[in-house]
Amino acid sequence: MRNKKGQAVDIMFVVVFFFVFMLFSSMAYFFWANFNAEIQALPEDVIDNGTKEKINKMTNTWFFLDNIIPFFFIGLWGLVFLSSLTLNPEHPAFFIFAIITLTLTTFVAIIFVDVGTTLFNNPTLKAFTDQLNNINFFMKNYHYISFVMGLISTVFFFSRRTDINRGVQ
Repeated sequence: MRNKKGQAVDIMFVVVFFFVFMLFSSMAYFFWANFNAEIQALPEDVIDNGTKEKINKMTNTWFFLDNIIPFFFIGLWGLVFLSSLTLNPEHPAFFIFAIITLTLTTFVAIIFVDVGTTLFNNPTLKAFTDQLNNINFFMKNYHYISFVMGLISTVFFFSRRTDINRGVQ
């Protein structure tokens, strides 16, 4: 058993890491929006209008996290696909284990979708999370996207013809 990077377990890592990134991005925007609202409510003798305006303009930078989600997603899955195409494939019998891992990963993604939907539909957060279009899209379709991408990378990894003595052909 050689190096195990780039195989089915990496799909689980990508799914968990991407969910945590989306969750923290949403929470960061929520806390920033509350902070900004409190700053804007302060009287002028405490903080001048120029500073309030600068802080208010910084709110738009939080949408950067929402806009970078698709590129981040494509980059992570691109690395998984690249590793599935460049590493030496294992014995085809391991395909069954890869499918089992993919099934478990899909169940984890379904749990993440449920947690995200519950969290994003919370009345306190709903006003903020409705503004994050990309995070909402990925959060609602996360299990489908993770399953399809994981299946494609698993098929790429195990579909290459190998010869035990000569390696990948």
